[in-house]
Amino acid sequence: MKASLPSRRLISYLLAALGYGGFFASVGIFVSFFIPLFVASLPFNRARVAILHQVFQSYVVLLALRYLPALGVYRYRVEGAKPERKPAVYVANHRSRIDGPLLMAIIPDTGVIMKQAYARLPLFGFLARFHHFVSVNPSSLDSLARAQKKCRSLIACGKNMLIFPEGARARSGRIMPFKDFAFRVAMDAGLPVVPVLIGSNYPFMAKGTASIIPYVPNTITIRFLEDQLPHSAESSSEFAARIRRLMSKAIVPLDKNTFWEVE
Repeated sequence: MKASLPSRRLISYLLAALGYGGFFASVGIFVSFFIPLFVASLPFNRARVAILHQVFQSYVVLLALRYLPALGVYRYRVEGAKPERKPAVYVANHRSRIDGPLLMAIIPDTGVIMKQAYARLPLFGFLARFHHFVSVNPSSLDSLARAQKKCRSLIACGKNMLIFPEGARARSGRIMPFKDFAFRVAMDAGLPVVPVLIGSNYPFMAKGTASIIPYVPNTITIRFLEDQLPHSAESSSEFAARIRRLMSKAIVPLDKNTFWEVE
């Protein structure tokens, strides 16, 4: 039976205030530390990338896996095969703005493919230019070609790639149709696709304003499925559709008795 949304308590608003306040404060601290470090490391181009990546990775881990869970904004659990340090393309369903930070913190050495609209924001734009972020406009062939070239470069350096192939956060438990860019990247590089399911009791930072304040308690489950390779003569769009069907079926038990259960 689909879970109804509980009434929020005063503690929910307090946790939200501490969570958002801590996030914005940490962004300020991060930027004030990150930019001087970037400038100081300019003469050391090769070492700079590794150092900045480690700083950013540590920041994401502290925020998504330590600070917010310690506040009680959410709990999280990881199920399935542990992500390994090998090049692979990870594809996940997308319901919350916290999905990206959580997966970046859990999956090692990961480049992230994001919408070009995010790259226009100052911090994301900086990361897209100098870090393992790849911005893409699915409507532009030139943008797709540039993004695929950057993905090849990151994969050649041993990086994983992470993408939300729905292209936007879903409003319901139904997984939306997949764009095939991630699958083209995987097929071009000869890499497996690793499907990742993200489920939770209730929406948090989802589509619309109703989920800005977290529902307590809320558990976010991240479940890694088995690696998938394209079938012989399978196109990237067919590969994408097949993985979507697989994920749509596998997420049903994960969503049972939660807000996201499909009726």
